[in-house]
Amino acid sequence: MDRDLQALRRELARFERRVRAMSLLGLAAAVIAAVLIVGARQAQSQQAALSARTVTVVDNNGRPRIVLGSDTNDRPGIWLRDDAGKDRLYFGFGTPGKPQFALSDESGRVRLNAGFSVEHGDSQIVLADPAGTTRAYLGFGLQLRTPQLVFSDEHGKDQVYAGWTRGGAPVLQLVDPSGNVTWAAPGAPGAPSPGPALPSGGGSGSGAGGVPGNIHKSPGP
Repeated sequence: MDRDLQALRRELARFERRVRAMSLLGLAAAVIAAVLIVGARQAQSQQAALSARTVTVVDNNGRPRIVLGSDTNDRPGIWLRDDAGKDRLYFGFGTPGKPQFALSDESGRVRLNAGFSVEHGDSQIVLADPAGTTRAYLGFGLQLRTPQLVFSDEHGKDQVYAGWTRGGAPVLQLVDPSGNVTWAAPGAPGAPSPGPALPSGGGSGSGAGGVPGNIHKSPGP
């Protein structure tokens, strides 16, 4: 009887040791699996953050509405799209690597172009009509780099100029399509004022009509 009891105790002891060993192995396996899963998720997150070329935010219908990426010239920017998928707002970098901002109409044509000049980096704004013709320019003169405002007709011919002359005097002029001054503010010289051309725009990574970046300033009179 005593021998049977001792044998039973030995078997129970061996069973307890096996249970403890299995428990430790299971715990170790669970810890290793958890570490591997967390590490894999972190690696995937880091890889996406480091290697993603484009990030797209979609609406409830799955349509891309915000695109963060680079254009064909590797200039970073953000494009906002309307319900029809047209790029309507751009904010990023243009030529040559200066911050730019553009608003486009339903056809994708840039109507407001704000940024910095190619020549000197002066701030300026260009407004265009539905045909893409420059109708208003606010910026700085190319030579003197003084503020100026130019309004143009539907053909892009400057009709109204306000700014400074080469002599440093303020001037306000009305100009006909041939470039002749038809009226000038009293005391101001009557010289015509050639104006700016709407920039051709940079490339658009999301296929928009274009972005600012090639805005050229108008010489003063």
